[in-house]
Amino acid sequence: MTESRDEHVAAPTNRRAAEERARLEALTRVEVALRNLRYGRVVVTVQDGRPVLVEVVEQEKIA
Repeated sequence: MTESRDEHVAAPTNRRAAEERARLEALTRVEVALRNLRYGRVVVTVQDGRPVLVEVVEQEKIA
């Protein structure tokens, strides 16, 4: 019974580490996108508190 409890305690730690890695990766992608973007926007889509998509939309107003 102790083994299953130890595994249960380890799971949230792994989940937190995965969430932190996802946040850091998203921030890195946002930084790269902002450095390379001249006109447009950077959109970060978040689901369940975790960034899942970094989207770069480039558009330039002509008139």
